[in-house]
Amino acid sequence: MILPYNDAKLKQISIPDAAQEISEYAFYGCTNLEQVDLGTESRLKGIFEYAFAYSGMKELPMLKELEEIGKYAFYEAKIDK
Repeated sequence: MILPYNDAKLKQISIPDAAQEISEYAFYGCTNLEQVDLGTESRLKGIFEYAFAYSGMKELPMLKELEEIGKYAFYEAKIDK
């Protein structure tokens, strides 16, 4: 599980393939976070409430294994793709 990590200076992060969940508020308010890299073998199954809310994330990754996206997970993010 990826736990909350609120760092306004964070610009990019790589989520390990073994991670299965991104917890509530994990990257909430990381306004400079534009790129989230997921491996081709990603086992991510859940992105929970407000995980990327108010982040600078620009692209929403598409994952085969993803089962749950929490309420407001991408609220006010800068997603354009």
